[in-house]
Amino acid sequence: MLEPTREARKAAFEELSATTSQGMKRREVLASGIQSCRHEFSGLGIEMNQHYESTAVFIRDQQQPPQFPEDPVLYYNISTYSGSRLPHAWLNKAILRKPISTIDLAGHGHFTLFTGAGGGAWKDAAAIVTERLRRSISGTANETSGFEGDEIEKAAERQDHRLVGLATSILPLEVHGKSRVPSLEIKVWSIGWRLDWEDVYLDWQKRRQIEEDGCILVRPDRTVAW
Repeated sequence: MLEPTREARKAAFEELSATTSQGMKRREVLASGIQSCRHEFSGLGIEMNQHYESTAVFIRDQQQPPQFPEDPVLYYNISTYSGSRLPHAWLNKAILRKPISTIDLAGHGHFTLFTGAGGGAWKDAAAIVTERLRRSISGTANETSGFEGDEIEKAAERQDHRLVGLATSILPLEVHGKSRVPSLEIKVWSIGWRLDWEDVYLDWQKRRQIEEDGCILVRPDRTVAW
């Protein structure tokens, strides 16, 4: 195809549709050339395989991190391990409408919690953490609110103190020397049969790497925090 003259390039192009041995050879050379360019044009791994290792993600109770593919430049390692990008999965409603990506449910200045069937306690804990953050930032920690102390303790006990503990570890961010919170609300989405969103294509089930009643906490930049 990259012959030196216009006439030669035109002849080479026409030869691609020829049923001759020369045409067969030309098509084989073209296919080989396309394959050799995969790292240049299809290298999804080099764009998507970033991974955070810092105190801004919680890995203390995690297993060993996933191994990258044999060719990390070409292939994207989809994972919900702390520090990874939130995987994309198409979701929809029971009565189909325009699908939405898990990526679009996260971000927008909020921490986001994903859970599923049986994960109601995570929703309760997220609401309690949201309220505690709002009260601590506004300086009204001693005021009466919708969540009493014993309710906070019960939520913490149900989830081994982990999610509530994140309120004082991951959630506040240090920005220019000042502790700030991108948003005082933790968005929560339940994914599953007759929940907030349905995993109609089973993409999320394949990629979430947690049980239905587990949870994934995502930072505002759509990086998995825990």
